[in-house]
Amino acid sequence: MKYRYIYYLSGVIMGGIMLWAIFKPGTASWVAFACWLPFQIGEFWYGRRLQRFNQRQATVIWALADQLGFTAGDLKRLAGKYGELDWQNTHPENMQFYPSQKVMVSVIRQLKQERNLREMELKQHGNVIE
Repeated sequence: MKYRYIYYLSGVIMGGIMLWAIFKPGTASWVAFACWLPFQIGEFWYGRRLQRFNQRQATVIWALADQLGFTAGDLKRLAGKYGELDWQNTHPENMQFYPSQKVMVSVIRQLKQERNLREMELKQHGNVIE
């Protein structure tokens, strides 16, 4: 997500302001609070947005996996990362774990390729039989 780096940079700046407020009491504490409040609102907004994105990605993964008849073990094999229990915990009914965004995008790409390959094989076999 493109806002991640801006968000991290704002955290570093906020940390600097908080240190300044600690060593310069008085009006500095009000300045720190004025900077802290928007930062917390941004953190909340970014966290919710990231969670919704992860939920959508996990739902897409499991929709494709169910369509292909894949299990958590098959997803583990495709991703090459995380355990089978981790992948079971990404299931939409039991979302307790989210793999990294790179892994989810990679698994979705691989599942779509597998689905397209199966569709092409079905079309070829359908034409040969007819």
